[in-house]
Amino acid sequence: MTFDPGTLSMLDSILEHNKHLEQRIVEKQQAIEESTSETEKNNLAAELERLDKMLSSSRQDFERIATGVDISLFTEKKEAPFNWKEELVSLIKPGIMELKQATQKARQKADLKEELSRYQELKPVAHQANENLMALIARTEDARLKERLEKLVPEWKGQERQLLSRLEITQMQLMEMESEEKSILETSQNSIKQFFKTRGLFLFVALIACIGIVLLLRVAYLFLIKRIPGYQSVYRPFHLRAMDLLYRVVSVLSALLAVILVFYLFEDWVLLSLAIIFLLGLAWTVKNTLPRFVHQSRLILNIGAVREGERLVYQGVPWLVKKINFFSVLENPDIGQTLRLPIEELMDLISRPFQKHEPWFPCRKNDWVILSDGTRGCVTSLSHEMVELVLRGGAKKVYQTSD
Repeated sequence: MTFDPGTLSMLDSILEHNKHLEQRIVEKQQAIEESTSETEKNNLAAELERLDKMLSSSRQDFERIATGVDISLFTEKKEAPFNWKEELVSLIKPGIMELKQATQKARQKADLKEELSRYQELKPVAHQANENLMALIARTEDARLKERLEKLVPEWKGQERQLLSRLEITQMQLMEMESEEKSILETSQNSIKQFFKTRGLFLFVALIACIGIVLLLRVAYLFLIKRIPGYQSVYRPFHLRAMDLLYRVVSVLSALLAVILVFYLFEDWVLLSLAIIFLLGLAWTVKNTLPRFVHQSRLILNIGAVREGERLVYQGVPWLVKKINFFSVLENPDIGQTLRLPIEELMDLISRPFQKHEPWFPCRKNDWVILSDGTRGCVTSLSHEMVELVLRGGAKKVYQTSD
């Protein structure tokens, strides 16, 4: 920070302002001692407290301007009793503070401009108040009234001087902030370079660790599962399904823990707190969707309302449940079609065992059919969505399967 004559002049102005405040504090203390009214004493005590705060703030301004640093950074903080809620907040605080840091300068500048505008509005008001007092003192001939008015002069003179001092300090802070600002392009370039040198590298290592853990668990799972009886079965037994579900849960948790461990080892508390925030959000989501997750788990374990090797009706067509997983497979032997459905589609369905003689569709390809309206035709194409007939004479007609 470079000190110029304007800074020295401002320090002199603050010293003069402090001297005036100290005089007013002495006057208020004397007034309290001389006062006989309890109400007046309370009012004077409140005014004395306000003057003390103004003097303390002014002294801090003097020290900050003289040193050119924020002196609050060196203030020793008192130890607070342990509070688990506050400790939890302290874990996620770095991430929140980092997000706020991105707009800190802009917010500080906006606050200074708002403060400056307020002081500029109050300045003529305080000046007008002093002029009004001086005018009344000059015109009045009543000695008692004149004495009372003259007692108000130091207070309002002090108000005006304080406003001028705060106005100058705010202007100087704003000018310093504007002089330190860099171009948007230069700031962006520096931020990107710094990101890839630090947090970009940490994120890359975390990604590699996450992928490595998932691949390692996948290889270990396949190596183990192939050596368990029942692996080659058409419909897998319960213990294999349970192992598959456990493997998926462990893979997700291990990947998340690997990311957190990387951030912890690199001692990047910002990324660590953001990861914790993500985990808390994930935990809240799991809490709200727990009944649905349990329902899906029962289906995957083949102990739910829909089971492999059974028959269900989907979109008005019977289907054989070939496989239940996060993406399930349904098959219709008569129409020769297979459907791949997300497990959510099975949650509201019910399957049942079936007999071998039960038909899977009202007709098959090349069958001759008679419809309810008397139409006769040969089935040339069919699916779970539509059936195509060739009528006598060669005309083709398509019907919705639901019809």
